[in-house]
Amino acid sequence: MFGILLKHRRQTTTWIKDRFPFLIRQASHHEPLFEVMLLAALQEPMTVLELGSSDGHETLAMLRTGGAGLRLHLLEPVPANRRRVQRRIRWQYPRDDRIRFHSLAVSDRDAEGAFYLSRDHDNLHSARPSEVATEKVPIQFVRLDTFCQREHITPPLLIKMDVEGHEVEILAGGMEFFTTHDNIRILLEVHPERYTPDHSLEKQLQKLFAAGFYPRLVESAGVPVPERFRELGLQPVQVAKNRGLYAGLTPGQVLEFACREIINPIGDTGTVTRKIVRSLLLEKPVPAGEKPSE
Repeated sequence: MFGILLKHRRQTTTWIKDRFPFLIRQASHHEPLFEVMLLAALQEPMTVLELGSSDGHETLAMLRTGGAGLRLHLLEPVPANRRRVQRRIRWQYPRDDRIRFHSLAVSDRDAEGAFYLSRDHDNLHSARPSEVATEKVPIQFVRLDTFCQREHITPPLLIKMDVEGHEVEILAGGMEFFTTHDNIRILLEVHPERYTPDHSLEKQLQKLFAAGFYPRLVESAGVPVPERFRELGLQPVQVAKNRGLYAGLTPGQVLEFACREIINPIGDTGTVTRKIVRSLLLEKPVPAGEKPSE
């Protein structure tokens, strides 16, 4: 396993360094390293499931960068958010048939359920209750495998999500699909403040690693080089703003750093960050000598 990770680290580090000037130009200044991770995960052909629309920055970056082989499904459960991002995208890509919009949320069940809106923070709407929620509305949830079967989606597949802790349910509901298919990439933001023993990202990541996924890229949170990273001699491949981009972390390191709150000082500001990892890019490649799974 260590030899495989070292090989992937060398390949990814070289690729990112060679391509970083292009990728950072394509990315907005909103979340530059997250978008670099997103664009680094694209290949041709590929289907992308974007779970939650945010403000459409990443969607537009993928449409700019991807070619004719890109197929993008944007799943946004909040009608107002979906209409807003759809107008923004259609204003720039009025007849682009590479993208489809769905009023759905992915979860671990096929059922109607509650979704929590925040009046003051529309980027913090969530399928889980939170302190910023001001309204509860009914929405339709769908399992990942149900949606892929319905839409005839097969790998190569990229799943991108920033869902305020609901990544646990999404991964749990898709675990059979992840286990039985190859050539899958998952880009997710982590929220350790929302995890508990009964709502554990660590358990889901352990299953993904056992199924053949490995951590391709990791973005730090709060500071480019957290103290725990420095202690282990980890150095970022690239730095942007107050975050660093890392290749070659082991599954064990990801489980330690991404799944629980770790307090780290932010320079000499007198403030701290309560997490040292912001986002992960996981990949399950096609085994050597085998054809992609169908």
